This record gives sequence, structure tokens and C-alpha cells, in this order.
Amino acid sequence: MNTQTSSRRHLYLINRPLQIKIIIILLLLGGLTTLWVGGMIYQTLRDIYSRMAAIHLHLNPEFINFLYSARKAVLLCWTATFVGTVLLLWRVGLFASHRIAGPLYALKRNLALAAKAIPGNPPFLSIRKRDEFHALKDAFNQALETCDRREVDARMRLKTIRDQIAEFQRRHKIDDRSSSLLAEMARRIDRHLS
Repeated sequence: MNTQTSSRRHLYLINRPLQIKIIIILLLLGGLTTLWVGGMIYQTLRDIYSRMAAIHLHLNPEFINFLYSARKAVLLCWTATFVGTVLLLWRVGLFASHRIAGPLYALKRNLALAAKAIPGNPPFLSIRKRDEFHALKDAFNQALETCDRREVDARMRLKTIRDQIAEFQRRHKIDDRSSSLLAEMARRIDRHLS
């Protein structure tokens, strides 16, 4: 039995609002372009028909049948082209937006994990090869590593300070007020470290 997980995503609408906006923009651009081109073709056919009417060719029954069948074929092709373009652009929009939404989802997930991460073990961002934003991944991982290194260094300094406070209390005789202040500082440091 294969226990490896597939890198293939099974959910295509990861960030619905973003992906639907991208798909709608593509559909509007493709649909309007198809309508515009179809309208130009239809207008050209009307111009041809009016020119033929000017020379009284439109009175020929064979020519009228030809124009009717040509008009019908053009409208059918135009409709099929429009539907095909919309379907194709919907599919392209879905896959293109998925390549953008996937890394954004991973980034959001890793930011939540980074907030809860144990210092010294940051959750680095990984993005599939075919997805976009690889430069963002590198910058995020570098920033996360830098923050993690600073956190580890700060914790080491706090431990050193806590140990120095404990050593100071053992070696020197100090009054109760100063001793309680130092003990409170040590407790605050311990709370921060836990």
C-alpha cells in the first residue's frame, strides 16, 4: 500500500472570492471579445446583403436561400464559438487562479503555524513546482528564519540573565525588597521563556 501523500490538489476553489473574481474577469473579456468579433461578422454580412439588394440580386430565390443558410451557419458558428470560448476560459481561469490561490492558502496556513511555532523549529513555506510566487516563498522563509534566530537569541540572553540573577542572589546578601524584585524579574523571565 502506498503511504505517500499526493501533491495533487483535490480542491480547486481554495480561495473562492479571489478565484471567482479571476474567472469572471476572464469570462467577461473572452465573452465580450467573442460578441464583438461576432457582431463585426454579422454586420459584414448585413453590408453584403444591402449591397446585393442595391443591385437587385436579392430578388433571385437561389440567392435568398443562400443568404438565409449563410446567416444561419454564421449565427450557429458564432454561438458555438461564444459557448466554447466561455467554457475554455472558465477552465483556464480555474486552473490559473488555482496556481495563485494555492500559495496564498499555504502562506496563510504557515503564518498561523508560525505564530504557534516552537522557537528553533519554524514552519517553512513550501509551494508546488507549478504554482506561482516562488520568490514570495523564498522571502517568507528567509524572514521566518531571521525572526526565529532572533527569538532563539533573545531566549538565550533571557536565560543568561535569569541565571545571573539567581547567582547574584546566592552570592550577595541583599535586603528583602531587592530580593523580592529580583525574584519577580526571574518569574517574568520564566513566564516569557515558557
